[in-house]
Amino acid sequence: MGRTGLMDCASAPTLSIGRGQGRCDRLKRPRGKIMAAQRSLAEGSVSGRSTGETGDPFMARFDRGVALTAYGLLFISPFMFGAPALAGVGLAYAHKNDAHSLMRSHYRFQLRIFWTTVVCLVIGFALAIGAGGFAIGAGYHLLRQALPSLGLPSGGFSLGGSLAEEENWLLIAGVAFLIGAIGYILIASLYGVIKLLAGRPIRHRNA
Repeated sequence: MGRTGLMDCASAPTLSIGRGQGRCDRLKRPRGKIMAAQRSLAEGSVSGRSTGETGDPFMARFDRGVALTAYGLLFISPFMFGAPALAGVGLAYAHKNDAHSLMRSHYRFQLRIFWTTVVCLVIGFALAIGAGGFAIGAGYHLLRQALPSLGLPSGGFSLGGSLAEEENWLLIAGVAFLIGAIGYILIASLYGVIKLLAGRPIRHRNA
């Protein structure tokens, strides 16, 4: 019926004005409404993909609240021995796969903040422990020299100028990594909050 009606409308100019023309008008109106609805849906889909927003306002507020909470936990973690960071990264891992593109970029950024900070802390502590080893060796050597009556074995260790310099450089490097880790997690968390409140995603180089 629809195909026959369209064929009749295609030959509408040859029909007389009256019943035939009214039939064509009735057939064209629903078709025009369908095409307008399809265009509206297409525009909405493109807009949603470009902004990364979900169509559910409740879920959008929920995702935003979760991301802000994770940023807050990361920010306060240096003042609470890092424990809140574990909760923050847990939230990011739990929601990074089912969130829309905007929030997914923030969850990925939170994971990057956490693991970058962890790596810097591990390096910093390793360097500080190395410097501490030199300091312990130096103290042992000074104790042997000050109290030879104790008969402490030398252990093949002798502190020279080069070892003292290495100790200092290791200590400086370790402290620099530790301070850098704390500064990074604070600044990066604030940056993420600013971008999230502005409704903007975090751009990743590999994205």
